[in-house]
Amino acid sequence: MYRKAIATFATTLVIVASVGTAASAQDDVDTAFFDFDDMLIDGDLLRPDGMQASTRQSATFESLLNIRRSFLPEIGEAAQEEGLR
Repeated sequence: MYRKAIATFATTLVIVASVGTAASAQDDVDTAFFDFDDMLIDGDLLRPDGMQASTRQSATFESLLNIRRSFLPEIGEAAQEEGLR
């Protein structure tokens, strides 16, 4: 119980200290406010001329890996080698 109270107090102290340093760091920053309410942008929507490009079809490739179901012949040959006896 006593250890939990000390841990809670220490955690609270660290959080309060870090918030205090962050708040003081924000006071040193110069800020500017830009008001764009009075600006009117007048323009046309630009689109590509001529034929529109269509999306490419997804390419299909054959697998570059030869996946085999059984390695038993190679395992049998390796077991017959002199190095494993």
